Amino acid sequence: MTDARLTDSFGSALADVVAGLPTDLPMACSPAVAARVAGAERAVDTTPLDQLVAGTVSSVLLVDDEVSRSGDRAEEFISRATDGVRPAGMLVLSALAGDPEEGGPRHRLADRVSPALRPANRVFDATGIEHLLMHRGLTVQRLEKHIAEDGTARFLVVGRAPVSTQERSARFIASLPFKLVTAAVLCQDDAGRMLLVFDSFRRHWTIPGGVVDAGEDPRAGAVREAVEEGGVRVQAGPLLGVFNTAIPDRLLMVYAAAPLDPGDPTTGRPITRQPHEIGEVRWVLVGQALEMLNPRTRWQVQQCLDRPGETWRE
Repeated sequence: MTDARLTDSFGSALADVVAGLPTDLPMACSPAVAARVAGAERAVDTTPLDQLVAGTVSSVLLVDDEVSRSGDRAEEFISRATDGVRPAGMLVLSALAGDPEEGGPRHRLADRVSPALRPANRVFDATGIEHLLMHRGLTVQRLEKHIAEDGTARFLVVGRAPVSTQERSARFIASLPFKLVTAAVLCQDDAGRMLLVFDSFRRHWTIPGGVVDAGEDPRAGAVREAVEEGGVRVQAGPLLGVFNTAIPDRLLMVYAAAPLDPGDPTTGRPITRQPHEIGEVRWVLVGQALEMLNPRTRWQVQQCLDRPGETWRE
């Protein structure tokens, strides 16, 4: 949560933050900032960040909007500052507040990110500044917005550095965009029949598939879904198609497959392991299967048959 505070309250809020910082090691900041906090009666290290020995300070103050002025190098700037503090040390910064360009460069088309990624003075919204710290492994402990008398809005942010490389990695991973991965099989037997399942929840015919489990590779997930939904043990072959959807942000990977036991009676009347999800399972000739499938799956299967190995955006 953030709160907007009118008038020039940033200085008093900063003084409150500085008063609560650890004192066992020096506090790193620029000479100008050191002059502003001279009354704090504590050791100060004004060594430039790029020359600061790792772990030699308890906290770093970047409260002259250095992060905003670093523009597209803000991430590198935060990383350098984080490296300077001891484990669990504190990073205090200010950043200009505003509405950044929607999506940011990660979500823009390649032909839109050249030559300049961001303006010289970068602005942040609350989510953006929190993500910036989280992406560098820091935990945000204080985040508030101050509006000066001249109308300038800026954030005052306090972040705690990770206590270990493991925590830093975990925070970084947690900050990455989330994309759901699903996998399915387009399974055909020697007679040219396709394995279809009836989804009892959505009330339509589809092919066996579902969410890839944590630690599971997509091909193994597709094989598992064939057993769970279709009751058929399969051998997965080449990747036939990758389908990207926006809502939800998901990848569907469709693999060619064939039953491992083509002479087994289950190829005629499969038995699903998920009767609560799957109402019926059938082996159907391809032409008839395409007629039975729901429109979206029909299109996906058709692309896999006509142009195997392609990636599609829906």
